[in-house]
Amino acid sequence: MKVLKKWTGILDKILEYSIYSLIFFIPVSTAFTEIFAGLIIGCFVVKKVLELTPNIARATSHRYGIQPSDWFLALFFVFCTISVINAGPYVALSLKALFRKWGKFLLLYWGVASSLERAQIRWVLGVFFLSGALVAIDAFSQKFLGHEFLLGRPLIDVNFTGITVRAITGALKHPNNLAAYLITVLPLLTGFYLAPKEISPRGKWWEALRVGQLLVLVSLGAALALTLSRGGWLGGVTGMLVLAFFLPRKKVLLAGIVIFFVIIFLIPGFWDRILASFTSTGDSGRYQLWDGAWAMIADYPLWGRGIGTFMAAFQDYVQGRGAMYAHHCYLQIWAETG
Repeated sequence: MKVLKKWTGILDKILEYSIYSLIFFIPVSTAFTEIFAGLIIGCFVVKKVLELTPNIARATSHRYGIQPSDWFLALFFVFCTISVINAGPYVALSLKALFRKWGKFLLLYWGVASSLERAQIRWVLGVFFLSGALVAIDAFSQKFLGHEFLLGRPLIDVNFTGITVRAITGALKHPNNLAAYLITVLPLLTGFYLAPKEISPRGKWWEALRVGQLLVLVSLGAALALTLSRGGWLGGVTGMLVLAFFLPRKKVLLAGIVIFFVIIFLIPGFWDRILASFTSTGDSGRYQLWDGAWAMIADYPLWGRGIGTFMAAFQDYVQGRGAMYAHHCYLQIWAETG
């Protein structure tokens, strides 16, 4: 029994530091992200097997109870599984997406959620700040030097209505990828920075880093503007407005949103970039993708076409046009899973 408890403790430590490492490498390295995600899933599964021993289960039962989000995610996975029935000739693709993508993400979520104590959350946020600082430095090196220093990725030309501007990607492959990371991290770190002391207690060490934390937040906001991602802009502003609803220091957040708008207004061709969303010469291709998604939803509104089948099945709805994805995550999930 002592040996089992010892191994459980070792797994806890591996899980904890793998989570910190995963958080740090998400915007930096796909390879390391996969490695540490795999470690988290593997250790989580092994630990759950060990906890089938009654004494080990009792010793660890206080760490994590079933949360409402667990039921929601489990129900989502059930709908994903049912949707495979409609996959037809794409059943192999559907099963691959079910287990290698969504199943993996579920295990990763539960591995993280069941492994962190409340006291460790501040360390998680600290790693997010550290990683965010690296992302900001890398993004601005790309903006002013023409390429970022981590992987040497160049700026990406964004063309619309005859205008070409250059967008930052950081160490990621596309500006939208960087924007997706930023709109997730910015509200999280801003909420921590502005939270009352009773929610986010700060000792001398944290107080000494306050100026650095603010600098990171401002830099990440500027980086979001420089991605030229309209969805990122909308998502970032929406996230901050939702955050302002819950936090008492609303004026600070609203001032930050105003500053963000000033920054993106200063970007050359800003209005043309916005108006291109609604013109036939700008983003008409996306509307065609959405038409195909709606047609798929109309055929399979309840159980979906089959998880992971959107790209393969799209050709059945829009002739002569392939699809890498729907350019709208909610539409694609609805089309695939109902």
